[in-house]
Amino acid sequence: MLSIDDDGFDEDAIKARVERQIEALGALQYEIFVETGASLAIDMERGSLKNAEIGKDSGIGLRVANKLGQSAFSYTSQADAGSIEKMVKNAISIMQMATPDKDFKSFASKAEIINLPSNVVFDPAIERLAIDDAVQLVNGALESARSNPDPRVYSVNVSFKASRTRLSLFNSNGIDAREDQSDAMLSCDVTVKDGEEMSSDHEFTSGRDLQRISVDVGAKATELALRTLGKVKIKTGFYPVVLGTRAVDTVLAGAIAGAINAEFVQQGMSFLGEKVGKAIAPDHFSLVDDPRMDSGTRALSCSFDAEGFPTRRKVIVDAGVLETLLHNTYTANKAGVENTGNAVRSGYTSPPRISHFNLVVQPRRDHVVHDLCEGIRQGIYFDQTYDSPNMATGDFSGMISSGYLIEDGKITSPINQATFGVNLLDLFNSIEVYGDKVDDRAGIVSPAIRLKGMHVSGNL
Repeated sequence: MLSIDDDGFDEDAIKARVERQIEALGALQYEIFVETGASLAIDMERGSLKNAEIGKDSGIGLRVANKLGQSAFSYTSQADAGSIEKMVKNAISIMQMATPDKDFKSFASKAEIINLPSNVVFDPAIERLAIDDAVQLVNGALESARSNPDPRVYSVNVSFKASRTRLSLFNSNGIDAREDQSDAMLSCDVTVKDGEEMSSDHEFTSGRDLQRISVDVGAKATELALRTLGKVKIKTGFYPVVLGTRAVDTVLAGAIAGAINAEFVQQGMSFLGEKVGKAIAPDHFSLVDDPRMDSGTRALSCSFDAEGFPTRRKVIVDAGVLETLLHNTYTANKAGVENTGNAVRSGYTSPPRISHFNLVVQPRRDHVVHDLCEGIRQGIYFDQTYDSPNMATGDFSGMISSGYLIEDGKITSPINQATFGVNLLDLFNSIEVYGDKVDDRAGIVSPAIRLKGMHVSGNL
């Protein structure tokens, strides 16, 4: 079982102990982040079980600051008095050597947190998971992947991860925020081989509750991998493009959310820095950041952000117009605007940064079609890329790691070693229509999207 009740981390006792230490040492402000977690991991490679373990990782992250704006962060994985005292002294010492920051005003202010229903962010079935339960899921995905008798299937790797976490956050402004969360992911990587040609692809299923996990991910991964065989070379040119849902994250929705990180904007490192209140996409395109999502995978749903500030649904792009940046407490105070509650952490070992939660692409209904490839004589189905855009300029060039030709309205052959180059503002404004099937994966909820076109470099 993924129990955390016997880990010795008493949040209230930790809070009291840290506060006593800070009061004695004279730090003006503090923020205490307590994370207690348990996780389960199973890895199967080529049909053999390689790893099966249940682990625990709990700890305390502490930020302190004084009236000069000097601030520091420290952490410990132990909750005993000695470890906490060492953490506090370390944070105070670093703070005293830090550069004063006139833009630092305060840690997050206390505001009413409306907790999401517990079943939205936490599934007791994940807490009850045992190794045998996880092995059964992995075996199910393996059998699903092997249900296709195609002899070109060369190897299958399956992984399952699940965790349950209790987050507690306190600060000197009176914040006391607590929430139990859970998540699970089942993934499958399939390698295929046809003569000298070898290729691979993957698929995963994830969510806050165990019911979202389907062993059918194996069959889907096999299907995707087999489709990558028989790659063809293409000519360099300007092609109509359909962005698959796997590409929407990096190339469109995720790119917008990354560029409106207020920290990047304030540092002059975002191409969208001067675009708030202006059109950046057609009027049939809208994008929402919804940490309060209570249906679907709810991958990044939460009641408060990583500073203990309440989360809220916000429209990022409304009918093509960029409406807001994403802020944490520091950037909001610096700009003199409302905090959007978009602080996130990688865990107790890191201070907060800014990011999105659940991104939802919301097309206008009169631009939704059943067949995105219809009418395309020769184009590209852009499935995914592992490259990232230049957020300062908006220029994006990279490799289409998975893509296919569209010929006479049909997706046909996979393409070989094609690269693309585009400015993101041009890409956003080239959106034409949207598919009628929505994919909900890892915090991105979107249909496939057709673009007017993109320059693609081939090798033919």
